[in-house]
Amino acid sequence: MLDDLAVTEACVDAVRLATASKKALDVLEEMGLDPSDAVAVIESLGDLDVTPDAHIAWVFRKDRQNQGPSRFSDGSVPVLYTALEIETAQAEMAHYHLPMTPSGPVYLRSYRVAFEGTYKSLIELRTTHLFLTAERETGAYVECQGLARAAVAAGLDALEVPSARHATGRCFPIFSQQSVVSFDPGGYVQFEFDESSNSWRARSL
Repeated sequence: MLDDLAVTEACVDAVRLATASKKALDVLEEMGLDPSDAVAVIESLGDLDVTPDAHIAWVFRKDRQNQGPSRFSDGSVPVLYTALEIETAQAEMAHYHLPMTPSGPVYLRSYRVAFEGTYKSLIELRTTHLFLTAERETGAYVECQGLARAAVAAGLDALEVPSARHATGRCFPIFSQQSVVSFDPGGYVQFEFDESSNSWRARSL
């Protein structure tokens, strides 16, 4: 399937949501919040002190012990999951990584990912290759993982694929560390659980 698609070599701006790269109290100061009134924020953020470069190194570490199976990796292929729209990143994060039994708000940070490299777009295949957005139980992940391995074997740095969680969204899984030119921290995002819809709602802070 990949053989029939054109290769694009370009610079792409993507977004990733991840834990804050600063200690919780430093984040509160940036948000303009009073630590004494923001216990939930501190509990959500933890007490991390991880640089953006360290985050990228963690994703692409060679021992592969940090990532389990996911849509585009069986655990053997490093993947930096990004999206081309903030709404898509929020929808994907809410589905895959936020707890189903929330105890309070969750706070994450957005990162601007500057990509330079080669990729192929599968966006036009959304309606003909349903496994691209189908659930794990259907065997779709196995097919997507095969695509990722084929992309890496072909020397591609990334794929542009339809989002399974945002109807018009585009995800951009990146497979090579050298194609990530920069990974710059941006604003914060608050997720709150909406019991009426049984889903997480996101808003930028």
